[in-house]
This record gives sequence, C-alpha cells and structure tokens, in this order.
Amino acid sequence: MRLKMTSLGNVSDTLSLPLNRTYDGPEFFKRSWILAQILNSVLTIGAAWTLIAFVSYGTRHGKWNRTNKRRSKTATLMILGTICPSTLVLRLLTTQALIIVEKLATLDSDGDNACEVVVDCSVLLFSLSTLPAYFFLWYRQRMLYSQPSLKHLNTKVVRFFSWTFIVLLLLGGSSSAFISTIPVTYQMSNFGCVQRMQKPPNYKANYITALTLIISQLILFGLFCHPLRLHKQSSGSIRRHSSKASTKSRVTNSTKQEKKKEKKDERVYNAIKSATISMGICVLSDIFAVVMVTVVLKRNTPLSLTRSLYDFSLFVNLIAVIFCFDDFEKILFGVCTGTDYNKVRRQSSAARTHTATSSFM
Repeated sequence: MRLKMTSLGNVSDTLSLPLNRTYDGPEFFKRSWILAQILNSVLTIGAAWTLIAFVSYGTRHGKWNRTNKRRSKTATLMILGTICPSTLVLRLLTTQALIIVEKLATLDSDGDNACEVVVDCSVLLFSLSTLPAYFFLWYRQRMLYSQPSLKHLNTKVVRFFSWTFIVLLLLGGSSSAFISTIPVTYQMSNFGCVQRMQKPPNYKANYITALTLIISQLILFGLFCHPLRLHKQSSGSIRRHSSKASTKSRVTNSTKQEKKKEKKDERVYNAIKSATISMGICVLSDIFAVVMVTVVLKRNTPLSLTRSLYDFSLFVNLIAVIFCFDDFEKILFGVCTGTDYNKVRRQSSAARTHTATSSFM
C-alpha cells in the first residue's frame, strides 16, 4: 500500500509540473499537419471506396447468401473483409479530429484535455482496426485446413496453435490499449499534440504490442507455411507419377481423376500462397510503423503524423486482405460495371421455366 501511494504521489507531482509548450525541432513539424491531412484524405477515400466495393460486390454476386455450408463460409469471409475498411474509416475519422484539434485547440489545459481524449480514442480504434485483418487471415487458414486435401493436416497441434493465435491477439491488443489510455500522456504544444516530455518515455504498450504481434504473426505464418512445405516435398513425387502416366498410350479413367484432383489441390495451394503473401505484407507494414514511431521519429513529433503512419499500415493490411480474394479486380473495379446477381438469377430462373414449358408443348 505504501508503494502504491508513493507511485500515485509521483504521478501527481509529474502532472503538477509546468508544461513546456514550445519545443525545438524541424521547421517541418509546424506544417506536418498538411502532410497528415493529405494522407488522411487519400486513405479515407480509399477505405470508403473499398467499403462500398465490398458491399456492392457481395450484393451483386450474391455473396451474402448462406444457402449451404460453402456459401456460409464465403459469406463469413466477405463480412470479415467488409469490417476491415469499416473500422479503418472510424480510425481515420479520429485522425481527422486530431488534426482539427492541433489547429484549433489553445495552448492550455483545455488543449491538453482535447489532445488526451482524441488520442486515446485513436489508440482504442487502432487496436480495434488491427483485429479484422488478422481475424480474416485466421479464418482463411481455417477454411483452407477444412479442404479435403488438407484435412489430414488439421491435427490437435494445429488447432491448438490456431486458437492460441486468437488468444494472444486479443490479450495483446486489449492490454496495450489499456496501458496507453489510462495514464495522462499527451499535451498541446507549438507543434500540435505531442507526448508529455516531462514524463519518462513509456514504451510498455509498444513493447507489448510488438511482442504479441510478433508471436501471433509467427504462429499464423507457420500455419500457412506448414502445408506449403509438405506440398513442396510431395510435388516431386507427383510430377514423377504424372510423367510415368503420360508415357502410356492410353489414358485411363483413374488417371483423369488423378489429374482432376491434382488441379483442385493446386488451386488450394495457390490460395495458401496468396494468403501467405498477404500475411507477410501485414507483418512488414506493422513492423515498419512500430519502428518508425518508436525508433526513428523523435518524441516531440506531432501525433497527427505518427497516427498517419499507423493509418497507412492499416490501409496496407486492407489491401493485403483484398488480394486474398480470387476476384479482387472485380471487387475493386466492379462497383459501376459489376453483374447484378439478382438479375442473373431471375434470368436463369426464367430460362429454366421456359425450358420446362417448352418440354410440355
């Protein structure tokens, strides 16, 4: 109890110290809000377009229907994909609010409170926006392991690591958000909202986020690479078997079935490859943002600039999610020219009715 009272006393003493509101730094910091505003505008347009594209594609092509097990999985994947730009738009709105606060707030306690509230909301929404992309990739690997050609790999160990990834992701995101938002950390200055320089730097949230992300990303990356490694080992024997079969003058029905199965398996492994590449892109973008904010940039860097770096990382993750879909071009560019699923279904139904009627004539 004595230690707790002492720590609370230190915090109150720190908060009671007069704040330095004029910092030395690059002249660029005073105009960095322009770069943050441009980047935020571009990312907002891109995220909004992607959100509209997902909704339009799912509606036009009937991807929201859950008529069977396969369509249900596709609908779940589409919902997770749609949540990604939705949460990103909310996060970008808090970044826009931060830019406005930096330009309009006064250099006093009211400005400090405005910075604290907006940045705390931004941190919470960043944790929330990080989850959908990784939930999407996690569900993607679950779908792949449910394929007939990979079911034998879906062992207890694989399922254990799969659920461990979810636990680490949720615990890491919630704990880092809690550590970042509870203490009073930010103030208003001549550069805008910055970290309080009177307090020693607290990188616990960054370290926890980095550690949990790295461990969970390694787990998910391993879950994607495991079938790829086995496929590479078996590809040689498959090619040798195919070459022997091709030397025969007569192609049997079993050989045709084997070739059909090989093509189906190849599609599955191509899907694993694309998901693995997307996973790697997400990892690199997250590491880039963390390193830039914690190592490269100074502590008195305007927060609108550092938040924009994190926003860019989230947008890269969104693009990586889109490229997991086979029809990513139709999703992105089919908003105005896509096929109306309901119209096609009505036409096909009318065609079947016409055929059935003709058969009675």
